[in-house]
Amino acid sequence: MPSFRHLHTPFSIKNLTLKNRIVMPPMCQYQATDGMPNDWHYVHYVSRAIGGVGLIIVEMTNVAPNGRISPRCLGLWNDEQADAFKRIVDGVHAQGAKIGIQIAHAGRKAQDCPDAIAPSAIHYGKLDYEGQNLITPKAMSVQEIDDTIAAFVASVRRAVAAGFDVIELHGAHGYLIHQFSSPKSNVRDDEYGQDKFLFGEKVIQAVKAVMPADMPLIIRISAQEYGENGYDSDYGVQMAQRFAKAGVTQQLPEILTYITKHR
Repeated sequence: MPSFRHLHTPFSIKNLTLKNRIVMPPMCQYQATDGMPNDWHYVHYVSRAIGGVGLIIVEMTNVAPNGRISPRCLGLWNDEQADAFKRIVDGVHAQGAKIGIQIAHAGRKAQDCPDAIAPSAIHYGKLDYEGQNLITPKAMSVQEIDDTIAAFVASVRRAVAAGFDVIELHGAHGYLIHQFSSPKSNVRDDEYGQDKFLFGEKVIQAVKAVMPADMPLIIRISAQEYGENGYDSDYGVQMAQRFAKAGVTQQLPEILTYITKHR
């Protein structure tokens, strides 16, 4: 039986101190209209804070309307959305918990968007769950890449202003940053195809520049692709090292020291 004797002890990383080690990961609710948080989200997240969670991470929140995996997903591409998020942040803080937000763009997985974009014009499967053909995204121009990086920056800037304690970038599960990182979905012949980690690196560097220096920035990655012709864990390690060097918060030595002393 594993021991959880330290589960309710505080934990610190950079300027963030959690009252315990309990973290609620982002889980899509599909309850938004036009990307706006509403009472459903307020109750969902604040009730978890009341329940004692140390860190709550808000579900995948998108930087543009065509970055949503469904029309009911959250967004942070305008100030009205940011104002609605602030109410949730304040409610969570009032219960002694901390709150982060997962910032993302779905790329080719935005199947409800006729203007879906991706590194390359490759759909991610032949049929959806209802047997319909999946759309083929438009391959992004360099200008669209620059605009999308700027959209990440604008969303992160709004999240910081709303009072979030942590920013998480979604670079996993087949979404846009992952699509650029993966040889299966990125067959570009420009610099973003020759260096498949470049887009993720530029997003990290750009959002880091508009965050407080002592605010944690984390990224979720798919460390290995288990499908046919997917990349292996060595490639995933290279990705992690590259993104860490770009500015993702690192505290692995401290975590390993803690585990060694308290196991």
